[in-house]
Amino acid sequence: MIARVQGRRSVRARLFTTFAMFAIGGAALFGLAATIFVYTVEDRMFATWLDDEAAHLVRSAAPAGAWPVPRADFMSVRVTPADLPDDLRAALVADPLRREAAGTDARHYHITRLPATDTRPAGWLVAEVSRYLAVRPMRLDLLATWGKVVAVILVAALASAWMVARRISRPLLAVSDAVRSLDPLDGAAAPLSDRVPHADREIAVVARAIDELSTRLRTVLAREQAFTRDVSHELRTPLAVLRTTMQQTQDDATLTPRTRRLVTLAEQSAEDMQRSVESLLALARGAPASTAPTRVLPVIEQVIVSLAAPLDRVGLTVVLDVPHEATLPLPASDLHLIVSNLISNAIAHGGRGTTQLVVRDDALIVSNPMRAVDAGDEFVSSIASADQPSDRGGSGLGLMIVRRICARHGLTLSTAPNKTGRFVATVAAIGEAPPATH
Repeated sequence: MIARVQGRRSVRARLFTTFAMFAIGGAALFGLAATIFVYTVEDRMFATWLDDEAAHLVRSAAPAGAWPVPRADFMSVRVTPADLPDDLRAALVADPLRREAAGTDARHYHITRLPATDTRPAGWLVAEVSRYLAVRPMRLDLLATWGKVVAVILVAALASAWMVARRISRPLLAVSDAVRSLDPLDGAAAPLSDRVPHADREIAVVARAIDELSTRLRTVLAREQAFTRDVSHELRTPLAVLRTTMQQTQDDATLTPRTRRLVTLAEQSAEDMQRSVESLLALARGAPASTAPTRVLPVIEQVIVSLAAPLDRVGLTVVLDVPHEATLPLPASDLHLIVSNLISNAIAHGGRGTTQLVVRDDALIVSNPMRAVDAGDEFVSSIASADQPSDRGGSGLGLMIVRRICARHGLTLSTAPNKTGRFVATVAAIGEAPPATH
């Protein structure tokens, strides 16, 4: 519940943050554009005045060699650089083409070039416009006014952002909740698309795609359930007949001791197969996992007895370091299947030597020798990868089953070679990592 609430807040917070940053950026751009606009209007006004006055001076009649006096008292004609005010001369020396310059003592100039005529030399029409400036003297008041306008716009934009974030996140969160509560086996459940507002067409497209996926998944699960039911019926009966036959054979007084041992081993194998079938069927059906603890030592001993012949054949010796009362939180049938698969992989893909089974900190650790390649320093994993085939022909199917059983009971399987040439498999609770055995 807490994770769902946090997820809702996270989605809305991200959407709100996105819209808020857009609103803040828009407000900043508005203020910048407004500032540029008023300065541009003011500068354009002075430029128009100068252009009109320059055109008038060019058209006016005046003695040869002299420019007439401008009509505006803040304008003057300067023919040579020496005639220019000192602060303006320095600015024009640096940039002869400029049309605006800030002078000293709060003076401000606008300039335009006067072209040479047949009777007059070229010059400059200079306007000292400091007393006509409208924007600069009221910059603080203007900024305060703009600040208020921008604040109003920003508040309105943030409120709109919050409402839009809620409107967008509501159908997304509704779809998320519906998917989270989706039961692939419930064919009577209402389609996801029926629970999404029709106005949200984009979300409805996603909902319909999820409905199609759920339908395909439901079909696959139905086939798997039918298969597991058939397997359950087909395997249980012959296994029961096999066990009964072995038990009856045990009563035959003519059996030699060797034959009796083989019959006993066959009966134990049939019992192991029956336990494995029950575990695999429960795994396929997705039946609720049992959390009752199981003593580990008796199960390991049963597995070692059933695999005694293959262990002797490949030259593997099993060494146990298992406390008498050690338990793991899974049923005996599942624990039997886990231990059996780990030891079987060691038999199939490991080298000769010692296999160690250790129970420590509520974790089962199996350490096996790795098979050397051409007597060199390179080793091949003694346990086939759960995802890839072994380099010596292992299918990895056993470890895939072990991994699925562990996941069903909230455990994890980790496999890794160590520095001593041994391969270590650890079954532990998720998040725990006991030190590997050497």
